Amino acid sequence: MGAGVITLLIYSPLLSAFLENLGKVRLVGVNRAPFVESLVTLFLFPGITGLAGVIFYGVLLCLGMYAVLRRDPVLFVYLLVLFVLPLSLYLLINPMFVFERYFIFVLPFALLVLGRGIVAMAGGLRPRFRTAVAITLIAALFYLQFPALAATISRNRQDYREAVRYVEEQVRGRAGDLVFSLGYAGEHFRYYARDITIYTPETVDELSALMEGEQRAWCLITAWLPDIRPPYEDEMLYAERPGQVDIYNYVKAHFVLKKHFASKYAVDVYYGEE
Repeated sequence: MGAGVITLLIYSPLLSAFLENLGKVRLVGVNRAPFVESLVTLFLFPGITGLAGVIFYGVLLCLGMYAVLRRDPVLFVYLLVLFVLPLSLYLLINPMFVFERYFIFVLPFALLVLGRGIVAMAGGLRPRFRTAVAITLIAALFYLQFPALAATISRNRQDYREAVRYVEEQVRGRAGDLVFSLGYAGEHFRYYARDITIYTPETVDELSALMEGEQRAWCLITAWLPDIRPPYEDEMLYAERPGQVDIYNYVKAHFVLKKHFASKYAVDVYYGEE
């Protein structure tokens, strides 16, 4: 309860935005099986998709939970409730606006159970084999998770800074260039702008007014919600503002893609001339 009160106080400056966003939440009838699959295979247990991964993770989890049960039945019940109840409630209620990261609280406990399974498997062997078997199991676990780890470490989440620097280099030393951005994430580009002003027009008319007297225009787009919407998610959750949708369609039809940053949420830089 104390942790909850402290968390509420820390987030109190954002509560108004949270309540506004909460007004968009509604119950929807969508298929959640792909979400559960991505939660298990990509978030909690990377590498579990193949037969070897299923067997390896399954054995370690079963051994780990059994070892916990023998050592502390109360802890076993706690872990069982932690693993099953939140996800079951989510599937039962089936709300919109939920992501895999919302279940990150399960990850440390899942890793602890895997570690307990490794200890249980190696502990049943002769002392001279225990260390070697434990290291082998950890290496096998690392091997299964390495592709996901490598992708997480080597791939940028967003290239906002790089995209803004690219546009600044293109327009440096000349006049007549308008720079604007689109989407719910479009305003984030302003944070990295040093030598340019980045506008966020809401309608085509507003964009036309900004374009008066300008010969060239640059448009920054990232995480455009309809483009990143998983096929099983509700369209309303991934809907952008109608006026900006019109601008987006205009940019796609009349601008040229000059630069593509292939981060997790790709950033596209479009260019157009009068």
